Amino acid sequence: MTAMFRFQVCKDFLNFYRSLGGASFRGGLYRVVLASEIAGWNARVEAGYPEFADQITCFAYDWLGRAFALNQKRLEVGRSGVTMFEPGTGESLEIPCNLQTFHTEGLLEFGEAALAISFFED
Repeated sequence: MTAMFRFQVCKDFLNFYRSLGGASFRGGLYRVVLASEIAGWNARVEAGYPEFADQITCFAYDWLGRAFALNQKRLEVGRSGVTMFEPGTGESLEIPCNLQTFHTEGLLEFGEAALAISFFED
């Protein structure tokens, strides 16, 4: 296991990167970070949000530059919870999902709020 992963990584997490790392969805609306770029994303987010140092692992970003990360300090359904980092406002938002539920439920239910889909389409 490499230093880019700061906490216990589950098999689902590794499979996520193996199958979707670098993927782009809906013309760049949502992109999964390449495994080789996780450390760089973590460093950028932690520079702007030092209170999250050593507790996040970034997995995706959107067209507005917002980063999505797993936060080991917060659990959702027994796994690390998702936090969204909004560089335009300097705010972070706890999303009530883990990696799996974010992609199977969260983006379906909160897609507009999480990704500003209508604004992207305009």
